[in-house]
Amino acid sequence: QNRFFQKWLNVRKKIEKELHKNKYKNNIKLLRRDDVVVGTGTVYQQHAGNVTFRTILYDSMADYRSLDQRTENAPAKKKGTVGEMKKKFIERLLAKLKGCPYRMRFVKKVDDGVWDEAPHHTVLRKIQFGFNRMAAKYRAERT
Repeated sequence: QNRFFQKWLNVRKKIEKELHKNKYKNNIKLLRRDDVVVGTGTVYQQHAGNVTFRTILYDSMADYRSLDQRTENAPAKKKGTVGEMKKKFIERLLAKLKGCPYRMRFVKKVDDGVWDEAPHHTVLRKIQFGFNRMAAKYRAERT
């Protein structure tokens, strides 16, 4: 028991020292239930916020996939590339996820016991990657 306490104490000392130097933008000590953890591995993917995040992505998949058809059928003046349309869609979805009622934070582990908000570009990639990973499953269920 003493060994675990000593390890915890050493981690806390390191955190306090780094926070004193303002190394981390946000000092996130505890994850909330609705935080989305940016990282690989089963432990991160099973976090409640990540499960909710994937559910929201799946529910938004029809709108995301419809962008392909919309750009093909749009008038010449209103045509944008599919990539531009999807990027705007992802930006709107991100704003929705960070706002009411979800209030999700996208966090990544930066050190033992220290979490920080993930950079914006990383979060956009996570959303896009989520849609791409889910596409095959979504198509199979719809056919």
